[in-house]
Amino acid sequence: MKKITFIFALCIAMSLSVGAAFADEVTFAGQTYGQWNGSGPFLGSTSSPGGILFTGSSFGPATTSSGALGFANLGSFTIPTSLPGNFETGTFTLQVNFSLPTGIVGNPATFGASFFAIITQNTQGLFSVQFFTLDEDSNPVFLPIQCFNFANETGIGSFCLTVQGGFAHAGETLDVTGAIIDANQRTTVPEPASMLLLGSGLLGAGSFLRRKLVR
Repeated sequence: MKKITFIFALCIAMSLSVGAAFADEVTFAGQTYGQWNGSGPFLGSTSSPGGILFTGSSFGPATTSSGALGFANLGSFTIPTSLPGNFETGTFTLQVNFSLPTGIVGNPATFGASFFAIITQNTQGLFSVQFFTLDEDSNPVFLPIQCFNFANETGIGSFCLTVQGGFAHAGETLDVTGAIIDANQRTTVPEPASMLLLGSGLLGAGSFLRRKLVR
């Protein structure tokens, strides 16, 4: 009887297998918008009071030549060649609206993420765009990552979106990039291979039981 119980327990454990969608299998597509100094609408193209132009992007799946995860272009900042004497860089908010990453099946089907940026200029004239998020107490966290959960009929999962700024001189364009990281999809119902193992286990258990009854 102990052998039969063990066989059934083993089959059930195999049936509840875990599947994962790894980051190098995941890409995403969407649209970005910008807003300066926390006021006004989010626009696909918008300029700061000092003349820095943000141009949003309609981006699609991006992979490297090796098939690994690539970075999507989330828009760009164009620094003017000449700046007013009272120039102030200010703050910027990036809104990223995107669909459920490929390789993942679940709900919701669309997501939205907001990232903030501080734009500064050093004494050598180099501009810096540094993205950050806010913690529970609205303090800046200079690790621009936002994570999301999703669910479907077979399981649950999560993934994170990260963005990256950079540096540029006057008259140059700075690209904003983003990528999906830490993607994980856990399957909580039997998969075809696990079902096959379960069936084989049940047949074996039945055969064992018949032999015991015959004796």
